[in-house]
Amino acid sequence: MKNLVKANPWVVFLMVTIGGGLVKFSVSDYPTTTAVIRIFGMAMCLAYPLSLQQVMQEYVPIKVPMKENFYLLNGFVWFAAYSTVMVLSGGEGMVFTGWGLLLGLYVIFAYLYFLTYPAKVLWCAQRRREARIGEYYGDALALLFLPVGIWFLQPKVKRILQRDLEERDN
Repeated sequence: MKNLVKANPWVVFLMVTIGGGLVKFSVSDYPTTTAVIRIFGMAMCLAYPLSLQQVMQEYVPIKVPMKENFYLLNGFVWFAAYSTVMVLSGGEGMVFTGWGLLLGLYVIFAYLYFLTYPAKVLWCAQRRREARIGEYYGDALALLFLPVGIWFLQPKVKRILQRDLEERDN
């Protein structure tokens, strides 16, 4: 995971762009293959936010409380729901009504939380204090608009990693 976060922005951009293309990929008359390809593409797209959170968590000061379990649970819920819908619908998607709509709304919340929590962790690692919700919305929007957001996030990550190397040398 650390290698993905340390990679050049163009490498991460390429990986997320290919993943995004696979999410839209379709194989005629083979719905299971379409579903598997789309799930793999989504996994490629979500590898960067997950890696970012895992690596930057090490650089957050101990005094700043971070609740990683809820983040991981929401990431699992979202990916499991996405995978289930892709497999059951043959890669075409579904429409939820009634009680299923409530579950669908929670899945949307889980997805948004999965993207905003790494932004909060990055902000806390950068500023070395706890973040309020209005302070990291720019990074959260950059993660929401992947792969373009990588060009804004990677320089911040590189500065944090470089700062840590300089502090270890001193």
